[in-house]
Amino acid sequence: MGKSIFSIWNKDILSIDIGSHSIKMAVGKYEKNLVTITKVVNIDTSDDSLFDDRTFSMLRLKETIAKALHNHRINTTKTICSIESSSIITREIYMPSVKPEQLKGMLEFEIEQYLPIQVNEYIIQYKILETFEDGGMEKTKVLATALPNKIAEDYFHLIESLGLQPIVLDIHSNGVDKIFSLCERVNKQDSMSNKTIAVIDIGHTQINTIIIEKGIFKFNRLLKMGGKDIDTNICTFLDFSLGQAEKMKKQILDINEGLHNFTAASSTDIAEATDMGYIEKELEDFSYASRFMNVVKSSIDNWVTEIEKVFKYYTTRNTGNMIDEIYIYGGSSELGGIDKYLEGAFNIPTYKIDYLSNLNTDKAGTISLASYINNIGALIRRSGE
Repeated sequence: MGKSIFSIWNKDILSIDIGSHSIKMAVGKYEKNLVTITKVVNIDTSDDSLFDDRTFSMLRLKETIAKALHNHRINTTKTICSIESSSIITREIYMPSVKPEQLKGMLEFEIEQYLPIQVNEYIIQYKILETFEDGGMEKTKVLATALPNKIAEDYFHLIESLGLQPIVLDIHSNGVDKIFSLCERVNKQDSMSNKTIAVIDIGHTQINTIIIEKGIFKFNRLLKMGGKDIDTNICTFLDFSLGQAEKMKKQILDINEGLHNFTAASSTDIAEATDMGYIEKELEDFSYASRFMNVVKSSIDNWVTEIEKVFKYYTTRNTGNMIDEIYIYGGSSELGGIDKYLEGAFNIPTYKIDYLSNLNTDKAGTISLASYINNIGALIRRSGE
């Protein structure tokens, strides 16, 4: 990892991750290879209709964030936003090795050949993945990222309208790459420098699958599916509202055990969630419970099918490619027992991210780490970024 470039990174920064189901905010800093988090806030936006398909209501989003900043007494102004979008294009590009000052100009020319875009309508960023010999010639593999100007402008104006100072717009996959480069241990596992890992962000409306091979970021793929699929399918097949479906889903302690493995308060919560007293009785019916669990598992099996296609894309690129471990995070990774369910589906050791060796959260108290991975990754800066 590179050292901090500007003194700004040694001071508290607000990191914001805007999702379709919640907005996560973390106040912290990155110094001497350590991320220190002093405060976290998670704003549920599931009932606010902030989002319409792939766009968001700027005014309502501004009002929601402003209210949270006030209520939680967040005075930090320097702000990073972390995003992921299907509109963001990433590609590996192979080029002759040249001096750093020549690379950007050559890259813009190459991008026009590789990507079907108008370069002037995008912000182009890149990072060098590796340098290698090929046929006696030294070449460089570069990961190029093209972000539409419109997205960057929207976030810039949003942050400024809140009276904050925008300093960086980062993407989730880059943040995850930085975390796994920085941390000596994730979940107290041994070094991953000799392993290929898949890091999966299981969100509400999209799943981001990131492949890191022996410490080198390879690629990521966004899938338009997520936790909302479970809620929608429960509504469709069991005739509940989205709110009711989500509450029922959250009561599952272990998807591998079945619906009977609920919290002690589950019966009351479910009765309230459904606005009907008969649900508690129905859940005691084996066939009804079985139907419920089948709907949940079928939804997850659809994820597995699509994620497996991403895995196969990687493993068939070169002989010997294989995925050694899977790490999951994101709101839908909180579903009870999903790590073990995915481990059984893929036959690959699977872990929910719940520990990072280079992270200090003492001042923030107990937090659900899996919800704030994107915020944490955005706070990390490497030389050249």
